[in-house]
Amino acid sequence: MSSADRKTTKLPLILPTSVDTNIRKLLWDQELSENTELFGLHLFLYLTQFESENFMINPYLIHSLLAVLAEGAVGNTYKEINNALGLINRQRTRDFHQYTNLALSKSASDVNFRKFAAMIGDQNRPITREYEDNLEKIYDVEYIPVNFKNVDRTLREVNGRVSQSTSWLITDVISREDTQLILLACTYFKGSWKIAFNSTLTKYEPFYDINEEEIIGRVNMMSQSGSFAYVFNQNLGCYLLELPFGIDREYAKRILIARKR
Repeated sequence: MSSADRKTTKLPLILPTSVDTNIRKLLWDQELSENTELFGLHLFLYLTQFESENFMINPYLIHSLLAVLAEGAVGNTYKEINNALGLINRQRTRDFHQYTNLALSKSASDVNFRKFAAMIGDQNRPITREYEDNLEKIYDVEYIPVNFKNVDRTLREVNGRVSQSTSWLITDVISREDTQLILLACTYFKGSWKIAFNSTLTKYEPFYDINEEEIIGRVNMMSQSGSFAYVFNQNLGCYLLELPFGIDREYAKRILIARKR
């Protein structure tokens, strides 16, 4: 695909001072961004077929980790991952993730965002130096070679790194398992609403079961009125609401809201 055919939009991006100034200019890839969101919606729809209880996922992190696998894959394996994620081609995937990681690294006084991603591999089965460099410089994924036979040491090292990155909110991300490769990612986010909720408007409301028939409890519900971006998704049968964070509105929380209640 030629550069003229690419659906790109130039968005403002302040590069961190630690980034090499010799890197070429990166453009926001709108098509890949839309494909990433579409993957998240399809993943959520797929999981709802098997999950009967409440669950939480981070589609972007899952998409990013699978893109890391695509970076090291070839042949049919690469084609299948590429098609599932909508990656289009390898170079555009690299540009998209490098741009995204640079954008997420921007600091703000009212938003605190941190990400930790790692590939934990067997030290006796090393990856190529080129692949390791791409993981760290493009995808912001750290490669950690470990001795999987020394289970206790591996658990302490990996869980310790995750605990530190999430301000000790996540402490046991992996357990004792017979494995040769682990891909993991976690994020820490704490921010101020663009439009803060008034605590005096909090209401004690009923909370319904998954079938929306039986009241299983009552909880405090935040409430406010205003103009917010939202859309109805026909496949999921629910509304998607966006609530922005921070003065600059560079972060937002998207909430799936049931149609009936």
